[in-house]
Amino acid sequence: MLVRWPVPIVVSSGALVPLGVFALMFVAFSGGSKPSVLAAAALLGGVGGIVSLIVHELGHVSVARKLSGVTPEKVSVMCLGAAAHLDVLPVLGRRQRGAGQHGGDPAAVKSGSVPRGGGAP
Repeated sequence: MLVRWPVPIVVSSGALVPLGVFALMFVAFSGGSKPSVLAAAALLGGVGGIVSLIVHELGHVSVARKLSGVTPEKVSVMCLGAAAHLDVLPVLGRRQRGAGQHGGDPAAVKSGSVPRGGGAP
């Protein structure tokens, strides 16, 4: 676990995949040929890319806190990127856990664009 506030941020070993992808992208577009320039681009791209993923997911956490029945649990950085894990309590009273419920959009449940209680069993 990386950080506890505002929600736990969990970085798995799979986070090396997006870190490497961001690093390689920055190296490819850096235009530098000196090893020091390439190393700086790789470091900036890898670390900056992971930080941007976390900040993006914290935006989802911020919105989820404003919705009734949605409790943010954690942010995970993994091999496919990052995910905000939310605990959703629909009107029917059945608890649903995890990211990706209703396409990952708790606002859709709140607005009624997704049938309530129509998620995972």
